[in-house]
Amino acid sequence: MGSAQPVPETSTAPEGELSGDDAAATLRRVGWKGLLKDSIDRYRKGDGSSSARALGYQLALTTIPLVIAVVGLASVVHADTFSKALQETILSLAPGQGSDVLKDALKSGGQGGAGGVLALIFGLVTALVSLAIAMSQVERGANRIYGMEVDRETKERYGKGATLGVTAGLPALIGFMVLVAGRATVEAFGEAYGWSDWAITTLTWLRWPFGALLCWLSLTVIFEKAPRRIQPSKTWLAYGAGLALALWLVFSGLLALYVTLSSGFGQLYGPLTGVIALLLWAQFTSIALFFGLAFAAQLEFVRSTSHRLVRASAEK
Repeated sequence: MGSAQPVPETSTAPEGELSGDDAAATLRRVGWKGLLKDSIDRYRKGDGSSSARALGYQLALTTIPLVIAVVGLASVVHADTFSKALQETILSLAPGQGSDVLKDALKSGGQGGAGGVLALIFGLVTALVSLAIAMSQVERGANRIYGMEVDRETKERYGKGATLGVTAGLPALIGFMVLVAGRATVEAFGEAYGWSDWAITTLTWLRWPFGALLCWLSLTVIFEKAPRRIQPSKTWLAYGAGLALALWLVFSGLLALYVTLSSGFGQLYGPLTGVIALLLWAQFTSIALFFGLAFAAQLEFVRSTSHRLVRASAEK
């Protein structure tokens, strides 16, 4: 913990705010291979694995109650068609016998009257609290990766975590779900509302740029606001956020293939298959996020180090 090589805080003068052009120039000069290798070392020394495990657990705790809250909301406002389509989407994504567990959970959320109201309230409150804790864990992990031992004060950390969770964490989670469940969602809603084949096909393809852009922008905001330090501009941090998104897409694709093609996965976990798949997905998501942060931190460290060396040489 805390053994990562420290990164000097970005100054506003005389160097000015680091931008995407600075990041691109640094990448061209250093090269991806060496930078990725050093980023892996920073991730390891900054105890990124422990941070990813803690964040993955919180993301799983956020996703399930949030889904139940949305189903409860649809029930409360009597959007029965919407609620049914949403439940069909969720169940279609559950591998093996995992749908049995989700059926019981969604049944309580889909009930009208008091049951739907309780599902909405408790699901939403639980999801928001878990999301705030998740964002505070992002701060703790980001600080270690950037080489800082001291976090924000508890009140400030959780307050900022709650704000960041609503403004960036929730949109990122929605973007992830659009990419993961976009096809199943469009097909379920298309069948429920009688959409044309052209509309279903168009929306199925549009989910890719929309979901990727939403994730990318949200991750960039998280990268900027989470660490307890002065960060470069969003255009600089977008490189690390883009790498995190690319890794997440690869991890999610490989996980989906494994769960789909491996008959032993469902047989091994039985009714818990859906829960285990969610935990694995959340874990891989967290690894991708913290490695993206490590990449952004190492890129800034290389840029700052070389700038100081050049300036020292010029002064001599």
